[in-house]
Amino acid sequence: MIFCKNFMKIALLTGGPSLERGISLNSARSVMDHLGNKNIEIVPIYFNQKKKAFKISCAELYSNNPSDFDFKLTQNSLSLSQKSLIKLLKSVDIVFPAIHGSFGEDGQIQTFLEKNEIPFVGSGSNACKMAFDKHKANEILQEKGFFVLPSALLKIYSKDNVKIVKEFFKNHQINRAIVKPATGGSSIGVFSVNIPEKALEKAELIFSKRMDTRVVLEPFAEGKEFTIIILQNKFGMPVALMPSEIEMTYHEGRIFDFRKKYLPTNQVKYHCPARFLNETIEKIQTRAKQLFSLFGMNDFARFDGWLLSNGKIWFSDFNPVSGMEQNSFLFQQSSRLGMNHSDFLHYVVKNSCERQKINFADIKKQNIKNKKPVSVIFGGNTSERQVSLMSGTNVWLKLRKSEIYNPKPYLLDFENNVWELPYALILNHTVEEIIYNAQNAKVGQKSTENMVKKIKAELMLEDDEATELFFMPNKIPLKDFIKKSKFVFLGLHGGDGENGNFQKILTKNRMKFNGSDEKISRICMDKFTTGELIRGSGIKRVNKPKDDGCSTGVVHLYRETDLKNYLKYLINKKSFIPAGILFNQESIVEMPNHAVKDILFEKFIQTDIIRSKGNKLKYVRKSGWVEITIGILEINKKLHAFNPSLTIAEDEVLSVEEKFQGGTGINITPPPTNIIKPKTILKTRKFAEQLATKVGIRGYARIDAFMNVTTGALIVIEVNTLPALTPSTVLYHQALAENPQIFPLELLERIIKNAGY
Repeated sequence: MIFCKNFMKIALLTGGPSLERGISLNSARSVMDHLGNKNIEIVPIYFNQKKKAFKISCAELYSNNPSDFDFKLTQNSLSLSQKSLIKLLKSVDIVFPAIHGSFGEDGQIQTFLEKNEIPFVGSGSNACKMAFDKHKANEILQEKGFFVLPSALLKIYSKDNVKIVKEFFKNHQINRAIVKPATGGSSIGVFSVNIPEKALEKAELIFSKRMDTRVVLEPFAEGKEFTIIILQNKFGMPVALMPSEIEMTYHEGRIFDFRKKYLPTNQVKYHCPARFLNETIEKIQTRAKQLFSLFGMNDFARFDGWLLSNGKIWFSDFNPVSGMEQNSFLFQQSSRLGMNHSDFLHYVVKNSCERQKINFADIKKQNIKNKKPVSVIFGGNTSERQVSLMSGTNVWLKLRKSEIYNPKPYLLDFENNVWELPYALILNHTVEEIIYNAQNAKVGQKSTENMVKKIKAELMLEDDEATELFFMPNKIPLKDFIKKSKFVFLGLHGGDGENGNFQKILTKNRMKFNGSDEKISRICMDKFTTGELIRGSGIKRVNKPKDDGCSTGVVHLYRETDLKNYLKYLINKKSFIPAGILFNQESIVEMPNHAVKDILFEKFIQTDIIRSKGNKLKYVRKSGWVEITIGILEINKKLHAFNPSLTIAEDEVLSVEEKFQGGTGINITPPPTNIIKPKTILKTRKFAEQLATKVGIRGYARIDAFMNVTTGALIVIEVNTLPALTPSTVLYHQALAENPQIFPLELLERIIKNAGY
């Protein structure tokens, strides 16, 4: 029997040496947001690439990427010796490891915790060692009679690798194969190859990058990909949730890689539950439960697999620590049972505590009766709709913990209808998926009703453990949405959401909303008009080039053929330009999804070289200009500029991922003093405040610019009146760098209060 108490401490482990440490930060952020409350204190502990432990602040947990703070850990955080780490971990009630990849999922951190008799959530070291090693797991499955595909193991210094690869291709008549680290995550370092030479080349790449010292070679699976979450119930029995199907085209060597898994894109679609026969889903669930028990796993896990074209089921990857970002498979699948993020995490930790005879903190539910209603709207038909989805859902989820406001999520579809949606249908990766699920909700509900009942019965869920009631999505005209709202929080990006059209409609209906009014929104959306205003402002050391862009469709053109290729993709309305089409283009370029009337050109601005490598920041001065972004917040009816963030792009132009997706891109807040002196930063902040005031910004905004490291002068790229509010937005970093700190929920509440609500 578990006894409840009023307060408990949970140590949250994040980071680690693997290339998935950015995703680990996303997972840890979700745990802190949805598990932490007045009864549960979260103590974040970060492990750097050398596995050195640091006690970090919540502010650092809101960073976009560990590289945002890796280089300054020794200055700002408490470095922990092994002795002090053990002492700290023993002082909390339980540890929650949220480290992905090596060290976090291969049994290393679990061995350390077990050795020091420290209780933790998740599977033990032996289970992790067996399950996470792809080659070892495949051998165990084969030995126990489960279906497996053949595989071969390559070792870093082995002289037999060439022979092994050639024989593998020949013996199994391979046309296409997968090369991946034996103990890596399920996304990074995974390559699709079609000839032995390419397989060896990719294996050598994995070895040279020290992703692993062992590489697995296996045939490319022909069929349908799926992933499934397994939970342990109150009696320690495994329960498999509804599997998600991953739909994508696998031609031209495409695979479900890191980018497709973690950045919303229409190149991949998710279906929960999978579009398989019910008997097939039951087989997948049964085998997942059997494997969970076979490995001796605890609490929760995620398994990836394939329904092959011949009907066989093959489990290819076992993740002892599933990704827990905002709209991960884990939260998608549990939401279908009526569990919100907090419900799920409390269920897992509570059962883990019961298993280990630890008292669990009593959860006091919030009273929502006296809260002010807020309608959060996101989506729309612009090229930035997926970023809008991330922003809107994040605002909604964070405001759910507010003691002032009661948020409700609404999706704007492509015909300007508004959908009122249940919790379970909001956590998909794309606007298109959500619209499809909303339109087909009746059919979907009927087909899954029995499955949901069965899973809930197996989990023994009480009413207060699955608190989100399902209701049929309700499509309403925009005018009716406005009539029924008291306050509209615009989570829209691009198009009507930022060009003043939405603001005009809301103002006409006397509806309060966040951000600037129609006039200012129109000015800032039109980059040319913004430039004219800035050039005529008379503010010294603030300039604006005549031409501009943001991230979508922004490229550096080197030569005539680049322009021809760019125009070809633009005219044909392609959603992206594949990597390698343009000179020096290493990743895909997202393109606008609408007809473009004008193309703007500007001189490419060479910036100083800033790189983050090996926990150190390397700076080489070239032109004296760096790229920054500055948040603006209205405080006591005056516009206040936050500390700027130094933005570091992998390529020459910030990608959509680097701007908006947690775990990618580097933003350093505030800029290091060895690059920009504090006095210069104060000057820049003053310039930004003058500019925002002159433009007429209301409530909040974000200014993207190039900054001179000596004078603080600004060359403005754009003034954004509805900046992204994704889970790791720079606005959160900058607000947390204030004195006193402004936490994300408080920032959102201030944005609403600034609109007079």
